[in-house]
Amino acid sequence: MIFSFFPDTCLFKGIAPHDIKTLMDYFDSEEKEYKKGDIIFRAGTATPKIGIIEKGTANVVINHPWGTSSVFGQLKDGDVFGGAYDTISASRLVCDTVAAENCKVMFFDMNKMLTITDNSPKDHIVVMRNLVQIASETCLGLAERMIHTAPNSLRHRIMSYLADLAMKNDSNKFKVPFGRQQMADYLNVNRVAMCGELSKMQKDGLIKFHKFDFEIFFGNR
Repeated sequence: MIFSFFPDTCLFKGIAPHDIKTLMDYFDSEEKEYKKGDIIFRAGTATPKIGIIEKGTANVVINHPWGTSSVFGQLKDGDVFGGAYDTISASRLVCDTVAAENCKVMFFDMNKMLTITDNSPKDHIVVMRNLVQIASETCLGLAERMIHTAPNSLRHRIMSYLADLAMKNDSNKFKVPFGRQQMADYLNVNRVAMCGELSKMQKDGLIKFHKFDFEIFFGNR
C-alpha cells in the first residue's frame, strides 16, 4: 500500500495524513490486486464493501439480456465505487465492475463508514460528508451522460460529449478517457458508425483527432 496516495483522494479530503491511518484501520481496510479482465464486483450480488481505485482503471459494465455488454463508465485512480448499493436494503448490483488493466483496490466496510458510535475516530463525520459529495458528483455524472445520449443524431451526441470534455479541460485540445469501443458504449452508439462519423467530422473541419488526442473547433458547423 502506498499510504501517501490516500490524503489526495476525495474520500479522505480534509483529513490529516496521520489521522487517515486510524480511519482506515477502523473501517477494516483491505487491499486487493486484480488482473486485466478480473471481475471486482459482480452484477446480481450484494456488497457490504466500498472500493477505491488505488492504481489502474476499471470499467462499469452492463450485461444485456441478449448476450452483449457495454461500458457504462470508467473508474480511475482515486475513484470510489460500490457504496451506494449497501445503503439500500436488499439492493443488488446491476453492473459488473471489471478491471480494465491490472489494478489495485482498497476496500472498506461500508456499514462502519455509515455508522457513527462513541468509539468512532474524530474525523469519521468528515468521511461521511465526503461520501455525500462523492454521491452528488456521481449523480451529476449520470445526468451528463443522459444529456450526451439524448440527441437522436449521432453527430450531435459526439459533439455534446467532446464539447463537454473541452469545457472540463478549459481547452479545445484534450484527451478522451475512452478507447473507441468504450466511447461508443458510453454514448450508446455503434462503434463502426461512430468511427465513420468522427472521420466525416474531421473532414468537415469540426474536429481533428489522433487516437486519444482531440481538438474541437467551435466556430465551424
